[in-house]
Amino acid sequence: MRLKHLPVILAILVTLGCTELGAFLFLQATNRKPNIDCHRKTAEISQKRERLDRLGAEFTALDPHIGYGYGGGEPKLKRVEQSYSWDNGNVIYKSKNQRWDRPIILVLGGSTADGVLYGHSWPEELAKLLIVNNMKGTIINGSVGGFSTNQELLKLVRDGLEYNPDFVISYSGVNDRGFYGEPSHPMVHSYQKYVFDQFSNPEPNAFVCIFSNTYSVISQLTPALFKRRVSVNLGVASRRSVGQQYSKNIELMNAISVSQGARFYAFIQPHAFFRSRHAAQASIETNGREYVDSLSSLYQEIIDLPSTHKFIVDATGSLEKDDGVYSQDGIHLTEKGDRVVANFVFKTLEPALRNAPAVAPRISNP
Repeated sequence: MRLKHLPVILAILVTLGCTELGAFLFLQATNRKPNIDCHRKTAEISQKRERLDRLGAEFTALDPHIGYGYGGGEPKLKRVEQSYSWDNGNVIYKSKNQRWDRPIILVLGGSTADGVLYGHSWPEELAKLLIVNNMKGTIINGSVGGFSTNQELLKLVRDGLEYNPDFVISYSGVNDRGFYGEPSHPMVHSYQKYVFDQFSNPEPNAFVCIFSNTYSVISQLTPALFKRRVSVNLGVASRRSVGQQYSKNIELMNAISVSQGARFYAFIQPHAFFRSRHAAQASIETNGREYVDSLSSLYQEIIDLPSTHKFIVDATGSLEKDDGVYSQDGIHLTEKGDRVVANFVFKTLEPALRNAPAVAPRISNP
């Protein structure tokens, strides 16, 4: 930078500084407050980003209804496509040239059933069990990490019914503790809300934060220039507890499935922090005490549902006879754990599967 430009730069900086000071004094004299508290806003943004970062970088596609998903270019997805078919957010455990046999079994869930995220899943193992037992059928895995029954319900209505499934499975529980949804609007995923917020109320840039008083004076004196063009309506606030929300979603998925000719099963998924001997080996620190307490609270609400809802199955004890079934976080499964859960699900469905009609698919392969 040439020295001859220095006086000009200093003059600009002094002018901006005086303007900011004048704006600050004006706000004080008129008892007005700055429009934006950058320190608080920055802290909120950091918390949101930290929360969203836990989802990982695997999900690269925005979804207008359920928040996010896989975009098609992820390396992990490419590995899946080497062996199976992929159809806009769903893994079909058939090669591209294989015929889809009935019964068609649709699986919905979060990361503990996700067919892409970890390179293995229990729905994939369930597909293998059908082959081993000389049974026809096609497993379609629509599970995505971070999804709760709120997203499952939406995905069933929008996508799942397009496959005309004979069976619909929800493998859920853990993600319904409220972390992945807005407290009063649980069907709005946290990532979804974050995207909406950026459209309606963008994050302040560095200039706005440095000259927040000047920005506030201008925006307050000329509000028409700063009027938001987009507002966000999240609908009616829910008054249900997380357990009641889970129950509602499961009941609706059952009613929808039955109305479309499919049998529905909801498996309350196991984890190491509820009535499990694996709790001693699981690391509470990995997730935090608040996480574990919220899980326990939710499960206390929903664990008796199988006694009043015949389509809900308590699977919380399915891993208690085996070792080496959980990863360190006590939530996600090892490949052995996937096989044990798949066998549990298979045994539950087996009578109905053997009586299912093996008719030609009502849809064409993608």
